[in-house]
Amino acid sequence: MLKWGGGSIHAFTLVELLVVIAIIGILIALLLPAVQAAREAARRMQCTNHLKQIALAEHNFHDAHKRFPHALHEDTWMGYRHPDGGYVGNVNLYSYFLCLLPFIEQSALYDQVRARCEAGKSSNAINGYECNIEAGGGINGSLPLIDNVNPFTTSITYFLCPSDGDARTQSPSKGRTNYAINHGDTQEWNKETGCVRGMYTAGSSDWWPNNGMSRTLASVSDGTSNTAFFTEQVTSKNREDIRVKSGVVDISGMSRWNAPSACAAYRGNEGALKTSSTASIKGLSWGDGRKNISVNFQLPPNDPSCHDNGMLWADSSYNTASSNHTGGVNVAVCDGSVTFVSDSVNCGQTNVMPGYHTGSGYTGDWWRWTGRSSYCVWGSFGSIAGGESQGTP
Repeated sequence: MLKWGGGSIHAFTLVELLVVIAIIGILIALLLPAVQAAREAARRMQCTNHLKQIALAEHNFHDAHKRFPHALHEDTWMGYRHPDGGYVGNVNLYSYFLCLLPFIEQSALYDQVRARCEAGKSSNAINGYECNIEAGGGINGSLPLIDNVNPFTTSITYFLCPSDGDARTQSPSKGRTNYAINHGDTQEWNKETGCVRGMYTAGSSDWWPNNGMSRTLASVSDGTSNTAFFTEQVTSKNREDIRVKSGVVDISGMSRWNAPSACAAYRGNEGALKTSSTASIKGLSWGDGRKNISVNFQLPPNDPSCHDNGMLWADSSYNTASSNHTGGVNVAVCDGSVTFVSDSVNCGQTNVMPGYHTGSGYTGDWWRWTGRSSYCVWGSFGSIAGGESQGTP
């Protein structure tokens, strides 16, 4: 309090003002993390709801077709051929997401794709005026279309996690997805044995006669509450993205004989990969059914991902689940529920190839093995018929 001319004037001194400002700053510093945590909790809840809606769409598709969609080479699209026999607009690569559009209030977009595919059947020009997810060598569609619009560049809210801001803002800014199917506890798309221990097969009977099986609820003998449907991955900014969660290490010569630990070794410091050489782009297009939108249940969530020579669907790929949620990832379960799995989930023997353990049913070729997973709780969550019964992580 200041005194002036014998009277009293109520005012702050400079020291008092600085003290008040300091106290306010401390309060803000204390409250800001809580506010950020509350916002992330809301984003995680919204992400959970997106996964829930996709899981319900999967079940609705199953009710209508008595099976789940194929990862690619989906029967719905394989009949779209040019007069010369070539596939219209690479329909053999269309993703399982496309089949779900009518069940997530995207029927108009689905009908738009079907109309373009019908139009493409009348021409031998394989790169003609239809929906081509590989137009111009990319996945965003640079070829001329009927109205200069490619449906696969449409941004669909249900396919995006709100905690991954890059999925909406990075270039290309549309058509991204944060959600990926359960490819199982192996990398193999084996067309001869049909060995995909996860929820989705790689082909229809039209493409691979010996691998034309479809996944149904009856296929999940481990129980729908013990098996993952699909999970999350942080989208890559570009092919040079070197973040552990979103980048993909390009390991020339990597093969399916490399154990998962060979990929895990590329984790660097402060969330970066040890190498600046990266491969393909995670979550580039919800319309592309190749392995950039699938996850292997071998390495724990938020570990590195690795490909061989940038191939999106190579059997040597390790696509690892990841998210910007603190401490783990959301996973949609086959019973329609959604659970959160920690980064510290038990992954067992990541230094061995799939099937290399006692009682695995290994028969000489690891990709033919049956039985429990080599990768403990996380791998068991990814296998549909391994005989594991420990439930969700």
